[in-house]
Amino acid sequence: MWGVAADGTTAVVVDQQSLLEEEDRLDALHRSYDGEARLNESFIVLTIGASLIATLGVLANNAAVVIGAMVVAPWILPLRVAVFAVLIGQARLLSRSLITLAAGAGITLFLSMGLGLIARSQGLLLVEALPEQVTARLEPNILDLGIALA
Repeated sequence: MWGVAADGTTAVVVDQQSLLEEEDRLDALHRSYDGEARLNESFIVLTIGASLIATLGVLANNAAVVIGAMVVAPWILPLRVAVFAVLIGQARLLSRSLITLAAGAGITLFLSMGLGLIARSQGLLLVEALPEQVTARLEPNILDLGIALA
């Protein structure tokens, strides 16, 4: 709250009740985000589903399917928690969300590699005839780095 001091200057008046309410809201956020940072069954299932959709979309050279995999978006929650943890300076919460994200990246990497190897062994994926979606990613440039960071 703002107030006017006796000399006419503006002063900040501390309202303890609003500070307590703000602290309660921060604690509630912290508790909810703590659960969202955990590596749990739903995160793993959604990551596997999104990975399958995206990998098959890339193999089929179908951008709409790849975009559809983004709708599943299991990584949004731990990413949001990581940002929150950085803002409030909570290293334990940040490390938990980063571990969850690393597990998701590992699941996606191994699942996509496995599907690619299976497709190649079945003759569905010829290295000479890779879809444009795949060949465009074999030689990344600085623009690709900027897009990934954004």
